[in-house]
Amino acid sequence: MYDNVRQELNFCVRAPETNPGETVCVSGNCDGLGNWTLDEVVPLERKGNEDVWTGTVQIVTTEAKTVAYRYVICMILEDPKRRVIVRRWETCLEPRSVGPNRVDGQLDRFGLIDEGNYEVQNGWMTTETLVQMKLYNNPIHIWKRRYANRKFRVRVTPVDLKRHDSESIADEDSTLDTGDTKCGTWPIVELAVGLPTIS
Repeated sequence: MYDNVRQELNFCVRAPETNPGETVCVSGNCDGLGNWTLDEVVPLERKGNEDVWTGTVQIVTTEAKTVAYRYVICMILEDPKRRVIVRRWETCLEPRSVGPNRVDGQLDRFGLIDEGNYEVQNGWMTTETLVQMKLYNNPIHIWKRRYANRKFRVRVTPVDLKRHDSESIADEDSTLDTGDTKCGTWPIVELAVGLPTIS
């Protein structure tokens, strides 16, 4: 029979890959770390404008149990119920663990556990919707000759269907401006389009 052991774990991880709206979290195999449950990940806090995230977690486990954990980059939405969207996560075969070789509060590097092995994958879909746009056989035709033999980019902008104001977006694409469009942090548009030269 093993006695319960209470521990305070300090996490510190460098994650320069985060984008606006994303949060670095930690998930593990005990109650304090969510038991590998998506909705129970523990968010860390960013240190100012740095790419370092920190947090302290109280856990209760037994002496015989090895505490394992992984870092995960998420988007946490409150609309109105809390939803966790996994963006990227560490995918090394063996997770990180709390053991004699771990220095409490040591600075980890997201995705890098064994020296030289960087293993990160994109998250998985749970309650989201994926919309794919595919263009085949040169479907876009530009008739103005001055644009012949030029490369074009296709811009896709998420629209908030909940807004009820009279703002019109019909004329937003009336120019060839391909500058960045400011929008919220969710939904996210990820687009990869390969188009032949338009002539």
